[in-house]
Amino acid sequence: MRKLICLLFVTALLLAAPPAWAQKGAGQKGGGAGKRAVELSITSPSAVDAKCALARLLAEGEVTSPAMLSQVESFAARKGMFFPTAHLLTYYAEVPALVEALMNRPAPISQQLAAASLACAALGDYLEAEKRTTLNSVAPEEDDSGAIMTGPKKGAKKKRNTGGLTIPVALLTNKVAVTAELALLAAAYTGASGVKEQVDTLPASGGLVGAKLLYYARTGAPVTEGMVAAAFAPGGQAPVFIKTTGPELASFELLLPKEAYACEALGLLKDGKYLKQLHPMLGHPDLRVQMEAVRAIQKIASHELLPFLQAKLNTCEWPVLVDLCQALAALPAKESVPPLLARLKKETGRFRLDVTYALSAIAGEQIGQEHKEWEAWWSKKGAEFKVDEAASQAFRSKRRVQDIRVPDLGYFYSLRIYSDHFSYVVDSSNSMKGDKMDNLRSNLGSSIESLRPWVQFNIADFGGLVAVMNHDALTKDKWRGKTYTREMTHSQGTRIYDAIEAAGGVKGVDTLLLLTDGAPVHGQINPWRDLYRAMTIMNRYRPLIISTVAFQPTDRAVINLKQMANENHGQSVTTN
Repeated sequence: MRKLICLLFVTALLLAAPPAWAQKGAGQKGGGAGKRAVELSITSPSAVDAKCALARLLAEGEVTSPAMLSQVESFAARKGMFFPTAHLLTYYAEVPALVEALMNRPAPISQQLAAASLACAALGDYLEAEKRTTLNSVAPEEDDSGAIMTGPKKGAKKKRNTGGLTIPVALLTNKVAVTAELALLAAAYTGASGVKEQVDTLPASGGLVGAKLLYYARTGAPVTEGMVAAAFAPGGQAPVFIKTTGPELASFELLLPKEAYACEALGLLKDGKYLKQLHPMLGHPDLRVQMEAVRAIQKIASHELLPFLQAKLNTCEWPVLVDLCQALAALPAKESVPPLLARLKKETGRFRLDVTYALSAIAGEQIGQEHKEWEAWWSKKGAEFKVDEAASQAFRSKRRVQDIRVPDLGYFYSLRIYSDHFSYVVDSSNSMKGDKMDNLRSNLGSSIESLRPWVQFNIADFGGLVAVMNHDALTKDKWRGKTYTREMTHSQGTRIYDAIEAAGGVKGVDTLLLLTDGAPVHGQINPWRDLYRAMTIMNRYRPLIISTVAFQPTDRAVINLKQMANENHGQSVTTN
């Protein structure tokens, strides 16, 4: 009932004065009233609505005037909105022009936004390149409507220009330490060797000392043991440590503990003499530092620290576990089997996939789906077992974590559910009216009923509005879930990114099951290629699995949803 009352209230508001992101043609040239509505929406008390309005302005290219920049700065100054704003600015058609416009303004926040936008754009490029190497696949090219492109299209809208970013010296030498650190991160992720002289003069203090080491590692500049020691030395001002696996771990935050930058740098250097610095970082209070330490150890490819990785299996938080399993799979050793078996025995949900993947890589094949099958194998073969490096490499080259099979905990259409802490994210837009929605309600209700008793879940549904069943925690209440399913209502739009953000922001979730029949529209981030990029940055330290169901889709939707699943370690199915 409460949801119905809220919906009627919002509907009345929409009929009276639709928000900018829901208006057809709002913000376009010549649409003065619509543009004014968009501008006013940036000041909305709703952060999501304001971000949608800002995204619309950026998409229409109307943001570099002094009046618009003032609104952008005002929004960035809102609590928790600085880095989300910087991230949205990277989707502007001409990032260099936007950075220049911000730099020409006197307010310190303008300089910080300029540096943060550069850093976020550079980080996105860096992570996407790394992802392509890891996945051995490239995100499909598409036009601005979200359609896959098979070649250049006549009259296609100009793509966002972030290539060849220049790092202004004025930002690197800015007296505000935060601005300088953000500019230095931009230089590091861009690999801008041309500013080394200015970087050399920066003080080796606070976050700058770690960021400088990362810059030198990225650009191939000489690195000394003294530089490394300084980056890992205790003390110095640091951001708040993130010690739990909550939503704050998935963000566009760029300022990390200096040790996180330093660990990433050592992974790039791949020099075994620095392992002594990485070992203590496995126990660092910040999860991001722990993860970067594990990743660096894997890249250095030394078995020297394997005992410490194996020991950490028993106690680590799940984001660290995901990286640990990847490292133990890449560095196959017989000694890793017992601690992996012990961790597998404890797992009841998604992370059975990660642990089983590591065991299978060591064995050269998947022996079993359950702990007891692996235990039986180890009892019989363990004494004489020897790692076959070629078999391990062949397994890893052909199999992904999502290709592993373990007993499912339920189903959604033909999608197997492996997580016991997940959220359904389902399309309730106007295009789902009629038989489509009847089909969804029926299958979603059956899916909820199929879940094992210990499984905790949530539901987020989206159209032009985004609704979440539980905002604070997951639930095991199947009756409530089925009731919510029956009460879902339609609205105009397909805000896929906003729904993912809302569902992923609930404490405890580690997997999302996304169903849609179309392409993103009217949200903060709409073209598929931008949505991939956003998830790459957001999931950097909280690697949510995103599995997808393409519901009576177009061919374009099928390709994009498969890509979304592939890039986020999920499965993808199509249903008609």
